[in-house]
Amino acid sequence: MSDPQNIDAGRIRGLVFDAYGTLMRGQPQGRILYWHRSLDRQQKRTVRKARMRGELSDAQLLQIGEADTAPTPEQFRAMEHERLQTNRLYDDVAPVLDELLRRGYPMAILSNAPAVDGPVIAGLVAPWTTAVLVSAALGVTKPDPAAFRAAGEALGLPPQSLLMVGDGARSDVRGARNAGLQAVQIDRRGEPPRGLTTLRPLLDLLP
Repeated sequence: MSDPQNIDAGRIRGLVFDAYGTLMRGQPQGRILYWHRSLDRQQKRTVRKARMRGELSDAQLLQIGEADTAPTPEQFRAMEHERLQTNRLYDDVAPVLDELLRRGYPMAILSNAPAVDGPVIAGLVAPWTTAVLVSAALGVTKPDPAAFRAAGEALGLPPQSLLMVGDGARSDVRGARNAGLQAVQIDRRGEPPRGLTTLRPLLDLLP
């Protein structure tokens, strides 16, 4: 559980947001990897983590699993393009980020995502963010402290002055706190008792 009342708002000078499940909805890459259906759960998790760290090229990804049924590289790029077109900001994001920007908070995005997702995420959040960092470009995934340090460096702020906002209890909240940031969890499904259900309470939390 992430209790906003435990946040020391007076120390916060900047915010770091997760992308998927926090600011935007979209189709996970795993849903299009139909030639990986023969892999077990652990194998799929290993492939996903390697992809998120930028350790697998498209060519390598196409050779895993039932490679004889995999799309061509050109078809896969088209599938990725179609997948990324489903990305949409949640309705509360623009007005809340507008107000946070007006109040002078610099903001960054820190997402566990393939490199191809980076430009699309950046395009959706361009009006508000200083930096968009995706794990495949960083070479590390949340909850690795190095990912959170990279976000702080991008904003030019120390960890203790940052608030991480994300939907992952382990990757976003515990990871951020272990790296010295404050953190709140957002649960868009609205299932108690975890965190916030929208971004709007941030405006009451932060001066």
